[in-house]
This record gives sequence, structure tokens and C-alpha cells, in this order.
Amino acid sequence: DCDWKGELSEAETHLKDCLFFLIQCKKCDRIIPRGEKEEHESDSCPKRIINCEYCKMRGEAEYKEEHLQHCDEFPVSCPNECGAKPPRGKSSEHRSECELEVVVCPYMEYGCRAEAMLRRALLAHKKEFYIEHQDMSLVEISQSQSEIKQLKDKNVRLKKKQNEMKWKIMTMKQLDGVEWEIKNIGEWKTGDEIEGPTFYVNNYRLRIYCMRKSTLFLNTCTLHFYLRRIEGEFDKNLGLAYITHYRIIIVNTQDYSETEYQEGIMNYQLKIGTTSEEIKWYTISFEY
Repeated sequence: DCDWKGELSEAETHLKDCLFFLIQCKKCDRIIPRGEKEEHESDSCPKRIINCEYCKMRGEAEYKEEHLQHCDEFPVSCPNECGAKPPRGKSSEHRSECELEVVVCPYMEYGCRAEAMLRRALLAHKKEFYIEHQDMSLVEISQSQSEIKQLKDKNVRLKKKQNEMKWKIMTMKQLDGVEWEIKNIGEWKTGDEIEGPTFYVNNYRLRIYCMRKSTLFLNTCTLHFYLRRIEGEFDKNLGLAYITHYRIIIVNTQDYSETEYQEGIMNYQLKIGTTSEEIKWYTISFEY
């Protein structure tokens, strides 16, 4: 107890510094004498921050015991009672080397009938039955090779069947027709090659091209349309390309009268589709 004595008027001032005056800890809310504040905050406050002595993780002191139940660096005794105390996180690693761990012969799956034994006895077992173990391995290898061959043969058959199914799917692919709107032809230069859209005919991928060429007549030129075969997704399963029939339709979409039109600009829409007609090369002349 505080043994301070003095006048009543000085009591309020004394209480501000009295070591026996009860105060509340700001961390855990416990009531303690002012003189024990530093010791409480450093040694006994359950909310003080401490480091785990094993893994160095920081946390509140009141959860220390709970943490130690799961700490990977906390030492635990080997269940085989070999005397080792590895960190909890490396317990499994230790048991994989512990000489008192009960193990089975690795050749058991190949026919070895030895009973389970301590790891320290396994080496002697392997030496004693070395020839028998090798014979078991040869039998297993032979069986594995036979199974591998069967799987390879099955894989070849499946690939062949897959290719046949893929071919059937590809032969069902048809050309529904594509449209290509050509604009501002009057602005092209002689020799300009313009790429059009791609499309498939009998699984061959083609692209339509248009080229402008000048003529001997003043203020006229010609447009040349032609097709090229390009790389497609089905090429690996196709042979040489063969001639088929297709039709090119040129449609003038420019809206103007016979006497008034915008000089230098004419727009065309190109349609492509399969037909039984003969292949034709279309050349179109226009003024600009």
C-alpha cells in the first residue's frame, strides 16, 4: 500500500504519480497498479507481441500454446521411438529414412513374398535375394513391353479411325457463298492487287483477288479477278487440288444517272458461289 502522507489539497497531485494507483492496461483492459505497468506490458500482458522461439513467427502471447500445436519447426518425437526429434514439418522426411520404420520389400509388387521388416533389415534382405529380385524384374519388363506394343497398335487403329471420321466431317463442308464489297476502284493504281475474302471449295481454301490494269482506250481500265489456293486447315488430309466450277457475279451498287455521277469512284459488290457452269474469267471495263 502507498504510505504517502500529506495535506488533502495535495492528494490529487500525488495520485497522478502514485505507483499504487490502479490503472487499466490499454491492450488487455486488466486493472493493475501503475508501478507494475512496465513489467505487465513486457512479461505478463496476454496481448503483448512475442516471437515463436522455433519458427520466429510473431503473434499475441495468449495464443502461444495454440500456435505450438501446429508450428512446423516445433520438435516432435519420432513415433518409432528411435530417439530423434525432428521439426514437425520434417517428420515425414525423417520417417522415410528412419531405420526403425516398418517397410516392405520394393519387389513385393513383382512377386517377393517377404514379410514387412524394419528398414535397417531391408538392405540385408536385398543382398540375400538379389538374383530372385532380378528375375522378377525381367518378367515384369517383358510384360510391360508386351502391354506397350498392344497400346501402340490400339493407338494406330484409333488414329486411323479418327482420320476416317475427320474426312467424313470435312467432305460435308460446303460453300454457301461469300460476298465482297469493292469500294473506290477509281482511286486504285494500275497493278494494285487487292485481297478479298477466303472461302472453302471441297475443303480447299481459296482467296479471291482483284487487280486493276490500264487499257489502250482513254479513261478506261479493266478489273481482273482471279483465285489462288492458300493454306487451309484441312491440307494435311488432302491430295492435289482439282478443278471445280464456280461463278463470279459482278453487281454495280453505285447509284447515279447516265449523265451525272461522282467522277473517279465506282463501287462493286462481288459474289462467289459454286455452280455447274464452266469456269469463266471476267474482265469488266468502266470509265472514271
